[in-house]
Amino acid sequence: MKHLINQLRITSSSGVGSFYNHIKSLHPLRGLGGLVVGLLLLSAGSAMANNIQVSNISVAQRNSTAKYVIVQFDLSWSNSFRNAENWDAAWVFLKYRKSGDANLGYFHGTVGASASHVMPTGFTFTQPTDNKGLFVYRSAAGTGDVSLTGVKVRWDYGTDGLDSVNVVDFQVLAMEMVYVPQGAFYVGSGGVESGSLTDGSWSSGNSIPYQVTSENAILVGSGTGKLFCTNNSGNMAIATGTLPAAFPKGYSAFYCMKYEITQKGYVDFLNTLTRTQQGNRVDYVSANCFVRTNNTSISYRNAIRCPATIPAAPSPVTFFCDFNNNGTGNEDADGLNIACNFLNYSDLWAYLDWAGLRPMSELEYEKAARGAAYPTIDDYAWGASNPVAATGLAASGWVDERASNAGANMVHNIYNVPFRVGFASNDTTTRYQSGASYWGIMELSGNVYERAVSIYLPNFTSALGDGALNGNGDADAAFISYWLGRRGGSCANAIQQCRISDRAEASYNDNTRYYYYGGRGVRQAP
Repeated sequence: MKHLINQLRITSSSGVGSFYNHIKSLHPLRGLGGLVVGLLLLSAGSAMANNIQVSNISVAQRNSTAKYVIVQFDLSWSNSFRNAENWDAAWVFLKYRKSGDANLGYFHGTVGASASHVMPTGFTFTQPTDNKGLFVYRSAAGTGDVSLTGVKVRWDYGTDGLDSVNVVDFQVLAMEMVYVPQGAFYVGSGGVESGSLTDGSWSSGNSIPYQVTSENAILVGSGTGKLFCTNNSGNMAIATGTLPAAFPKGYSAFYCMKYEITQKGYVDFLNTLTRTQQGNRVDYVSANCFVRTNNTSISYRNAIRCPATIPAAPSPVTFFCDFNNNGTGNEDADGLNIACNFLNYSDLWAYLDWAGLRPMSELEYEKAARGAAYPTIDDYAWGASNPVAATGLAASGWVDERASNAGANMVHNIYNVPFRVGFASNDTTTRYQSGASYWGIMELSGNVYERAVSIYLPNFTSALGDGALNGNGDADAAFISYWLGRRGGSCANAIQQCRISDRAEASYNDNTRYYYYGGRGVRQAP
């Protein structure tokens, strides 16, 4: 999962100090930069999603009176698609900081008026009303790799408290997401998964698929037409009474990250944080250590590493991936696209808040995996009940890492470590062969756990991250009040727990950093 970022500069500064004083938090990443006078291209960076890249960033237009710039860049990613039902998209957002304030970190930029954005022929966009970014996607049906030249996006730097004489480092960031359209769908497969959701008329035996037909409140409990589950206790428990209208049920359209967060994606996130924030988002910060082990050995394929020299605080650390353990970071063999594991839900909350996303609900998880079709009994994310488990690795750690056994479409405890996201897919694989969901979302069964909010917590809402963390590097969004259960199984689980409707740990409350904990986020569609 790779995306390039560039930084630009503006010129001399005035009055930004007071601006930083009243902003509640910040985070950094790399991207592009720039305002007004004497813009200078500083550097290029890397990515957050499988093969997505932002490059050739420049400022195409400046308006010092209205206090905005038009940022131009190229955008590309692999295995793009659009069909009659849905499409994949790039979630594009902006980060910036006052130049020279590296110890403070980056703020989230405000995307300007949609009429100012320009897309190349064959592509379009939609922009959420909170102006935290925009979704860029094909305007007509098609498949294959895409390369967009000359994308133009407006940044309203005046809205963010800056003036035309401020010097800033600026970043354009992108991650791959998939559009899940509005519509009815089923939860529960009609099988015998642990704690499966079911129609309340169930009494024993196989579950009875329950259809979600709107975002209206749902009655929960036993009784025909209610939402229930086959075991309402312990880690499979659900709410009783009513699931309120505000709880995201998956009926409304939303975007879901196409891939689980990668190790390079998490590195990019870390490298935008302050030193204090960084220290709370990893286990260890010491010279030359891997951040999960505090020594020079890798644990369960997590290859995120500190440099040989740690700068004195408060200067932030520059982390990197080093799977081949040669001290040179972010090479093609450095495990950049391996799913990021050891993420507790505080880590995931922070990442999602920073990116302007939110956690999914467990109902959204089932829709993201299954689609609208009536379920196949005991189904996995690819719509069937016949998985082929990976038994080994080929090209381990490389950007084209894959299973060594032909036809493998999932990872569970036969191999017991996370793989590269999208490891089973290429230009010719079918949904089954690639392990993709109905909508084209990867690894919703196996690899690392999907962290979703259980219907045991009925007051969860669709409140989004605002791009800002608090000073400790924790999310400050409304969703932090709701812990994240576990769905979809992982590299540590028996194969049965990787079925869509298995809820053995759907309400499990645990904030430990385990090697099979990862995650992804969603955002309601504009």
